[in-house]
Amino acid sequence: LPEFYKVAFQRHPTARFVLLTREPSAWFASMLAQADGYASGDSRVHAKAFRRELEFLRGLHAGELDDRLDARGRQLSLHGRAAHYSEVYRLHNSEVMDFFGRHAPDALHWGELEDPSLWRRLGRFLGLEVPFGYRCHVNATGAAVALTGT
Repeated sequence: LPEFYKVAFQRHPTARFVLLTREPSAWFASMLAQADGYASGDSRVHAKAFRRELEFLRGLHAGELDDRLDARGRQLSLHGRAAHYSEVYRLHNSEVMDFFGRHAPDALHWGELEDPSLWRRLGRFLGLEVPFGYRCHVNATGAAVALTGT
């Protein structure tokens, strides 16, 4: 959820936080691919997280949407909404960086997924030794590399 990091920070003020970003168009393309162009999971929660509440409620009251969790997650279409989602994505990332910049600058590590030094920089932030050239990606194949605390 969009502001959960604030709750987590209040409950765990000494915790460290990680924000990994990517180009908004690449992020949105990934969202489209994830659920064939539809909101995944509970549409009410999705609408809240991505600031589509009015559209969701209009569709719900018009009988066009179902309030139950749709296991297929196909209640809200993402098609034709790249600009909206990209703007919400940029706003969220900016809000996170602003919040930590004001409250705990050393508690947030921000990195870009395309940065070749991302994992080594993240490792330093977390106190882990990351081998040179280490890459991590959900769809990547190959042997896992063990990371050790320093």
